Amino acid sequence: MMKGIITKQTLGRYMLVFMLLFSLTLCEAQVTLSGYVSDSETGERLIGATVYNTATHKGTSTNAYGFFSIALKPGSVAGLRFSFVGYEAVDLEFYPETDQQVEIKLVPGREIDEVLVTRSAMQGSRSEMNTTVMPVREIKQLPSLGGEADLMKTIQLLPGFKSGGEASSGLYVRGGSPDQNLVMIDDVPLYYVNHLGGFVSIFNADILSDVKLIKGSFPARYGSRLSSVVDVRMRDGNMKKREINGTFGMVTTKISIEGPVKKDTSSFLVSARRFMYDILLIPLSKLIQDGGWFGYSFYDINAKYNHIFSENDRLYASFYMGQDELALGYDSDDVATTMKHFTRWGNLAGAVRWNHVFNPRLFANVTASYTRYRYGIEDIAKTDSTDGNSYFNNKYSFESEIQDITLKADFNHYPLPGYELRYGAGGTFHYFLPANTNISMEREEIKTQTVYGFDPMNAFEGFAYLENILQLGKSLDVNIGGR
Repeated sequence: MMKGIITKQTLGRYMLVFMLLFSLTLCEAQVTLSGYVSDSETGERLIGATVYNTATHKGTSTNAYGFFSIALKPGSVAGLRFSFVGYEAVDLEFYPETDQQVEIKLVPGREIDEVLVTRSAMQGSRSEMNTTVMPVREIKQLPSLGGEADLMKTIQLLPGFKSGGEASSGLYVRGGSPDQNLVMIDDVPLYYVNHLGGFVSIFNADILSDVKLIKGSFPARYGSRLSSVVDVRMRDGNMKKREINGTFGMVTTKISIEGPVKKDTSSFLVSARRFMYDILLIPLSKLIQDGGWFGYSFYDINAKYNHIFSENDRLYASFYMGQDELALGYDSDDVATTMKHFTRWGNLAGAVRWNHVFNPRLFANVTASYTRYRYGIEDIAKTDSTDGNSYFNNKYSFESEIQDITLKADFNHYPLPGYELRYGAGGTFHYFLPANTNISMEREEIKTQTVYGFDPMNAFEGFAYLENILQLGKSLDVNIGGR
């Protein structure tokens, strides 16, 4: 009896033979239909819209920038259905002779009839296992604390996700901890996604465009985390007309402004949200307590700008900033004593992305991004003498933070019918400040200052990945990749 050992070289040969045989079965005359799917009323690109060939029962879906590419047989009529959740489907016929680029505009559906979803209707839409795409409309219909729609609380209701309790926005997947989840907004990782101690997340539902959740079998383009991926995309802003929306709620007050900078060419979106209770808490606490007061507040600011240079080039710029602040204090008029305590934490993130279509089969995106999470404590104690000269001043501060600067390039390549290549590479520069403490004391003519903690640390992370996405028949999709 003979036993064989499969080496890396042998496995590589098998993979090469498999890819060659697969390519030969698909190498027939073809033309490529590519383009974008967008909202007819706002001009925003639709992420994850389905493009379905009714004759071959195969299809594809738009990527994170609304781009799609599908191979068709030349010289014959191709019936394609373009659809997206909440929009009226469009059926179009094409007579392809050469490669063609189109712009498909879908009309938002006012009323949606009952639909029976079958396997054949979903064929070819996605090849990602354990992936859930959450319609923003559903997120807004499931309110959380004080009627405030909350993304992370909604995710906790889905199968496979577990919350740490009612007062937590953390996600626990397969026993992992919240820090093992990769949470991104417009391709920028975020390290902490909670406000109000976990009751509210940092995501403002009014600016969300697409939310994709992956709780296992991550595609190779995602990395650095173990439990799950939460990929959040912001809206681009209305390219047709100016809009202003605002709400005053029990938890937050928010306002958003969007509109075209140049109609059908560029647009902007700016949104701000703030927790308002500190405006009432501070004066009320001063009335209740003799000299003491306390307050808590948080805010979020989101902004986005995008510009279409040509049908093949588009630029996006995204920004997010948010912070929580817990404040306590004591003021005494008798001895002129002031004591204040502040605890602050928050995120700062930004990205600039450039899309370029090299040809109908090759789409590229280059991203430069920055993210920072900072946590700090500040204590101030001050006592003045009766003549107004300060004779005691004590200040304590603590700070910890992490910063990332990332540059990467991602490519979507459609070389053959039913075969998509996704590949890319990049690097991230990490800056860590584990802890830094600063104590300063001033008494009359004496001044002292003490600084201690850990020295800042730097690290570099480089990465490259490759995904082979194959449609093998009508009921089998395969994603073979590595990172």
